[in-house]
Amino acid sequence: MRGLTTASLDAPGPFETKGTEAYYYITPVDPKWTSKQQEDWLRQFNYFTNDVVTIHEAYPGHYMQFQHLKASSATRIEKAFYSYAFVEGWAHYAEKMMLDEGFGDNGDPVRVAKYRLAQSGEALLRLCRLCVSVKMHCQGMNVDEATRFFMDNWYQGEKPSQREALRGTFDPGYLYYSIGKLQILKLREDYQKQEGANFSLQKFHDLVLGSGMSQVGLLREKLLKNKSIWKDTL
Repeated sequence: MRGLTTASLDAPGPFETKGTEAYYYITPVDPKWTSKQQEDWLRQFNYFTNDVVTIHEAYPGHYMQFQHLKASSATRIEKAFYSYAFVEGWAHYAEKMMLDEGFGDNGDPVRVAKYRLAQSGEALLRLCRLCVSVKMHCQGMNVDEATRFFMDNWYQGEKPSQREALRGTFDPGYLYYSIGKLQILKLREDYQKQEGANFSLQKFHDLVLGSGMSQVGLLREKLLKNKSIWKDTL
């Protein structure tokens, strides 16, 4: 796992009462790598991207997500079983949401643009994962071809691109980052239309995070009154 993830959060389960610590991991360079491989790995971890990754993994991404789940009134079933698209979709959604709400905006347009570029790069990575997952598991793409796809479309070096390709061999579900984010954005748009002037972003987030970890399609049935749009998930 160390070699195939750039960053991750290891949070205590919803019923844990003793081991309550959460651990936020970032994979450093391997000293055995060449200087070029080390540079490629670190290039993806510029300071602005690090902040976006921390939003995803810690606050208000996965760490807050699991803390909210633990404290919520969701049933034991809702807490125990989760949707990949919801869990990763929320954290990926949080990256864009936080910048939209002004994170990192100190009045310097160049600084703001760098944060947007970093967040767009993270979104581009997830879209590449979506494409590679389908191509690799349905259309015969091999690891070398997937590595080149990431290099050509994510615009990062060979080392991080190869690790992303290798992850795709055993985790085809990593396509759900993009799908989940887009589903949550669509749900928020429809919920805001429904609520009108009464819409509150905080209320929307509390409803989403307080309903367990179910598929976004089920959240639509819970939050939206108009049954005719329940299936319009994207």
